Amino acid sequence: MRRYSGFLLLEFMAAITLVAGLLLVVGQWWQHQQRLEQRQQWLQHTEYLLQRAEQFWLQQGRPATAINELLAPQELSQLALPWQQPWQLVATESVLNWRITAPSHQQASWFSSQFQAATQSGQQVTIQQWGPLSSAPQDQYLHRVARPEQPELNSMQTHLHMQGHNVLGIGTLSAAKAGFQQLRSDAVLVNSARIIELQTDLLTATAVQTPYGDLQTLLQRIEDFDALWQECRAGGGCQ
Repeated sequence: MRRYSGFLLLEFMAAITLVAGLLLVVGQWWQHQQRLEQRQQWLQHTEYLLQRAEQFWLQQGRPATAINELLAPQELSQLALPWQQPWQLVATESVLNWRITAPSHQQASWFSSQFQAATQSGQQVTIQQWGPLSSAPQDQYLHRVARPEQPELNSMQTHLHMQGHNVLGIGTLSAAKAGFQQLRSDAVLVNSARIIELQTDLLTATAVQTPYGDLQTLLQRIEDFDALWQECRAGGGCQ
């Protein structure tokens, strides 16, 4: 009887140890899932803040200076701040800097890696948010013009000022009117052109029209007049 009692006690202790180990593994897994969900919530709420800040910038024409300008009090109470740290907003003319301090260098590194425009300095993370393009005058950027007969299609219209920057990699450029201060090209095909002043080392043309007629015809007439002049001088006249 004592032998059976010893085996039962041993089995009971083994069962308790196994259950305790399982509870420990489950607890660690649950804590890990909770941390993952919390981190995901931080990222989602941060993205939401950035979107609201862009909308505010578009509507007010200036960047926000504090979060309470972006959210109502009820939304603020439900906001999940990373590590429960407050966001600091530092605005310049064209950039809004979002700054927050993480509890460790490793967590700051993880958080900054989740945003393309984020930088890290020690435990501080800074997210740079550039001003929205639409806050500038509308005629300076691309805009779509809907086609009533085919609303699923759009044609692009624009009035761009590149401020001295280059436009590269254009396959075909079709323009009704173009103005150039300087034009360099390996080959130019022009159906109609009006040039005020032209300087060239070599100009080859099939036909040239002038205000006085076709250039080839004019050259032929000049040659004819020159032949008559030479004939006249040879006969003793036309001095």
